[in-house]
Amino acid sequence: MMLAELQATCSSLGYQEKNSYVKEPDCTETVKDLIRFLKREDDTCDIRRQLGHAQIVQNDLVHILKGYADDSALFDTVIRLLVNLTQPAYLCFDNLIPEDKTLRNYYLEIESHLLSYKLAFADESLFAVLTKKLGDLLQLDFEQRSDDDSLVIERVLILVRNILHVPPDVSSEKRTDDDATIHDQVLWALHTSGMEDLLLYVASSDSERQFCMHCLEVISLMFREQTPEQLASAGGQRSMTEKQKDEQELLLAMEKEKSRKQANMMKYSTRHSRFGGTYVCQKIKSISDENLIYHRSLGDACNISHDMGKNPTKKPKNRKPIKEIELTRRSTLSIRLFLKEFCVQFLENCYNPLMYAVKDNILHNRSQENDETYYLWALRFFMEFNRHYKFKLALVGETMSLPTFHYMQTELMRYHEMILGEKKEAIVWSKRLHLALRAYRELLLTLHCMDKSKDEQICRSSKVMKNNIFYMMEYRDIFLVLLRKFNESKNSRSLLKDLIETCHIYIKMLEQFAKGGSCMVQKKKRTANKKKNKKASKKDNSGPSKEELEELWDGLSDTLSEIIQGKENIPESTCPFDVTSDIEDTQQRVNAMIRIQDDLRGNKPADALALFRAAREVWPEENQFGEVDIPPEDEFMALREVFFAEIQRPQAEQEDNAFMEDEGNEPDEVVEEELEDAMPSYSEQEFNMQEFIVSFASPLVLKPYALLFSEFKINSVFTNHCIIRLFHRLAVDLHIPGVLFQAAIFRTFQKILSYRNSEIYKELYKFAIYVTKKFFESAKDNEKIFMELMFWKSKRDAIEVSEGYGSYKENHESQKQSKWNEEQIEELKTLFEQLKDVDGELDAADYILAHVIDNTRTRRQIIRQLVQQDLIENAAALKRKGPTRPTRLWREEEELELKNLFDQFKDTDDVVANIINNMKTKRSKPKVMEKIMALELVEDKKELYKKRKRKNGGQNRNETEGFVDDQDDESAMASESENEAENEPEVDSSQSEDDSVTPNHQTEDTGSSFKNLLDKLKNQGLEDQIKWIQNNLRRTADELEEDDDDEPIPIVPLTEDHENAMENKNFKTFLKTLGIAPPANEQERFWRIPAKLKADKLRKLVDCIDDPNSSDAPVIQGQGHMKTKSKRNNARFEMLKNLAKQKKDNQATKDNNKRFEENPDNSNSEDDEVPLVKKTPIVTKRLRKTDTSSDSDVAGPSNEPKEKSKPSKRAKLDSESSSNMSSRPSSDEEGLGLHLPKPTGKTNLDTSSSSSSDDDELHISIEVSNKANKKSARLESSSSEDELLPKASIGNAADNRDSFADTSKADQEMKSDSDDQLLPMRKAVKRPTIASDSE
Repeated sequence: MMLAELQATCSSLGYQEKNSYVKEPDCTETVKDLIRFLKREDDTCDIRRQLGHAQIVQNDLVHILKGYADDSALFDTVIRLLVNLTQPAYLCFDNLIPEDKTLRNYYLEIESHLLSYKLAFADESLFAVLTKKLGDLLQLDFEQRSDDDSLVIERVLILVRNILHVPPDVSSEKRTDDDATIHDQVLWALHTSGMEDLLLYVASSDSERQFCMHCLEVISLMFREQTPEQLASAGGQRSMTEKQKDEQELLLAMEKEKSRKQANMMKYSTRHSRFGGTYVCQKIKSISDENLIYHRSLGDACNISHDMGKNPTKKPKNRKPIKEIELTRRSTLSIRLFLKEFCVQFLENCYNPLMYAVKDNILHNRSQENDETYYLWALRFFMEFNRHYKFKLALVGETMSLPTFHYMQTELMRYHEMILGEKKEAIVWSKRLHLALRAYRELLLTLHCMDKSKDEQICRSSKVMKNNIFYMMEYRDIFLVLLRKFNESKNSRSLLKDLIETCHIYIKMLEQFAKGGSCMVQKKKRTANKKKNKKASKKDNSGPSKEELEELWDGLSDTLSEIIQGKENIPESTCPFDVTSDIEDTQQRVNAMIRIQDDLRGNKPADALALFRAAREVWPEENQFGEVDIPPEDEFMALREVFFAEIQRPQAEQEDNAFMEDEGNEPDEVVEEELEDAMPSYSEQEFNMQEFIVSFASPLVLKPYALLFSEFKINSVFTNHCIIRLFHRLAVDLHIPGVLFQAAIFRTFQKILSYRNSEIYKELYKFAIYVTKKFFESAKDNEKIFMELMFWKSKRDAIEVSEGYGSYKENHESQKQSKWNEEQIEELKTLFEQLKDVDGELDAADYILAHVIDNTRTRRQIIRQLVQQDLIENAAALKRKGPTRPTRLWREEEELELKNLFDQFKDTDDVVANIINNMKTKRSKPKVMEKIMALELVEDKKELYKKRKRKNGGQNRNETEGFVDDQDDESAMASESENEAENEPEVDSSQSEDDSVTPNHQTEDTGSSFKNLLDKLKNQGLEDQIKWIQNNLRRTADELEEDDDDEPIPIVPLTEDHENAMENKNFKTFLKTLGIAPPANEQERFWRIPAKLKADKLRKLVDCIDDPNSSDAPVIQGQGHMKTKSKRNNARFEMLKNLAKQKKDNQATKDNNKRFEENPDNSNSEDDEVPLVKKTPIVTKRLRKTDTSSDSDVAGPSNEPKEKSKPSKRAKLDSESSSNMSSRPSSDEEGLGLHLPKPTGKTNLDTSSSSSSDDDELHISIEVSNKANKKSARLESSSSEDELLPKASIGNAADNRDSFADTSKADQEMKSDSDDQLLPMRKAVKRPTIASDSE
């Protein structure tokens, strides 16, 4: 029953009085209330159905539109309500036709209401009102038109679209051709009102492009039941072709009726039924061994079947063929003439601009989803109309182009992929695929018409387009792909018919194009990504031997036993069954067993056990994976059986291989390896028509042809011709009639033979006779051919069935894989040895092919045999490489030039680059560096690296002072200083016993000190990081035992905790104690295990970490100065020391020579040593005054970076003193924090304090005479090592270390004998990016 509120609302709209409709005062609000009711309807659409029963559209809304069109507010509101009520029924059910019985009845009820609405709109006066309203709004300029006006235009177009979209009810209308249906009546009302002119205006106007999609929808629905061919011929006289076609159709109908009557007459005998008799059918056995007894009339004898009375097997609902009915009819002549005139005007004025605008919206996503279907329909319909009416290419030039062909091809493939992916909506996607296919077919037919044009320019354009279409491989393979994947449960028979006809047209055009001359086409190369050779593949397929499996199980069983006992964790996220897969349950069970075996043999017992238990839960019924409550021992033995089982693994057959087998060209063993894993490559070759037709000799292609061929009675003559023409190409042109030896095709031949006198089936009858004759000729030699009828056959199978089993391999593969005798192999080896090094564009295989005696050999056979004989690894070894220049030797003059250039540029920033730029004969940088190392001009290759300079916001301080930063040389000096420190184990006597440890005299507390360092790190939470270093050392030791490498091994932190530990001060001390070297320069980022640490030393370090109290525990470097920075490790101090030594030795030598010249008689000294007096230059050092009572000088600076201790002369003086010196320093020295050893020679110590109140610094002048110094020999040896360093002193730019004065200025100061000249030194303050000076 109708709701009371809804009924009251409908009654408030108005009433009919005589011939006019009178609205209620609140009619507008009532219409709005109805819109609100529709918004609140449920899933059953109850409000919509009740309004349909109330017929408010026929009785109220239509009359309101006609009588009150001037009321804009009421008109707009009624249009809104009508758009809602007339929307398609499937939109009310979420774009799906409901399958539930109740909802399906509601759906049909709404469909009936929509049909009654459509009949109500077949009113010329109503369309006149809509046309007038729409025209008035379209006349407004863009500036004058408001948004509400645009909405009204859009709603009117949608309303017309909804009315035309209502599907016809053929059973209720019962209209014949040339009769006016409801749809024709609506079209006539639209025509008489003049709305068609407004549609043409909207379609052709650039300013109305926003309505182009609505306009195209309305136009497509106007022609929903029409065919372009009928419209093009409307109003004209029928041609002879049309007359013949009609006569053939009439003759076919008469013959069908006549044959049906004759068949019925044969069923009945003239004799009385009581004397029908009983017959015995010879050669037809009954249930017993006797002949079959037949109790019916002779007329039915030909229809004897054992299947009579049996219930046919029912197909599942999802496998039933689609029953698609295409509604096409011939409307009345007046309707056809009006539609014809509309098509002509549309082509002349609107087609090109509208199609351009629609495609632009589609490509730029300005349209709704799947709106391209209207574009495809319009392209097919109007291009076909243009072809049948008066072919003018200019009228369809917008869509007749190569981009359109490409767009069709991509849409076809997209729809095809969606059919395979979206299984629930496969039928919907199949309909869209059908639209795209028909549009593609029309493009081909239009292209064919262009060839027949008398205009030479059109013919040339056609040739260019065909060149591109036939050249590209995608256009040729699209039909094969669609035929192979045809499924009658997803694709309709009409789609199959259009597909076969389009394929026939394409093959015919391609054949004609190929006859015109050589036709080059694109072909995809068959490449493999590094395929294994034949021996390797055989080895892989054979699997491991039993002995190998026994060895694997022995190493696996212990771990598996522990996992089963629960001592180790088992992965949880393991699923042996894939619900979304199409693989059957039985095969998935086998696949799970294979995965378990692979995990076991791949040494993954935890994964195997987890998968084994998960499979047991999924398939518990057959106990293939063990019982539910299986004990651990039985589970262990079950896994052992799986490990040793020989499981037959399925071989995945790829579609490409099946395709090649269907062709008969089975893929040969691949010997040419693809070196690069790149995109699929393409080659160009001359088109071979026979090879293209052979690709259709596949069961997957012939099945759809046979399916459509079985319906030859209802097929058109052209459709049957397309099917027989392909069969003829295979059986006659290619001489492989065996592909048609199939029971389904022979059953159709059997039906065709009964129409031997029919002119329509004459072509089919002749071909059926030819194939059956070939079949029985082959049956004489092959008795098994009758069983072969039950199977579809490829080209290879067809040849073997006709010519004998094994004939294909003998006749067709013998040419490709001919055998090689011993003489031919020896000839091949001889030619290869002679021709493998021949220069030229060709490779060895080409030369061998030209000189080999057997002319039937191919390049591929030669390469295959070369690989089998182990002469080459693969085909890539034959490829010619570019000409390589011989290695140029270094001549003597070039080596001399290199030495001179090195001496000239060794102090520059980039030594090698400057040398290369000034060399006469250019060589590569690695070659130059290699030669410099060979000439022993440098000891370390790092000295040749380009020196990086510090950015200081302006000019580099070191450059202005004459020093160049070199990180590598500084690291070398630091290492030298460390060596000197080891050779001179001096300890300050002022330091406490706890803070001083000599490296060479390890005390009993050394191990405990190392233990304290470990404990301190563990207290800081770095225990895991210590284990990480320990594992690295252990792993490095293992690698060194296998392969002793001379390169340092970096320690790369992989986690954030490791990186934080590498920045910890105590952790760095720990690394240095172990002997791990820090980054040497800017080019290194990580700490490295030096190459000098061998495997045994590393293992000792690993053991010491576990047992820090052992005697082998390492010594903490600089333990005496644990809290202060060691002066001997200070690169600045070491550089000063080396510089002072070098200057001192030079000056002493000059003084000695001068003295010898002045007094040659006193050349002999009292001492036994050489009378050489070395006098050191005066060195001045600024030291900040410290408090003697403070322990900061001894214990080190505080945590503040500004109080970091400055280096002093102590290290230098210590290095010049003997190791057994024990005298105490003076009080002045103690006050300054200096500890000077007692010199052996003359020593003058002058101390003067500065009176400056700013820094309160002391200036100390020290002069040391080495006249009787016992360490002179050691100093000379150390100075000789310093000669390896560059003459210019070096600073560290990376650490923002100190800068020094100009070398030339320092030399000038050193030459003077004045003890008052000083060498100033500045303190560098560390900043994030720049360095500033402070006194």
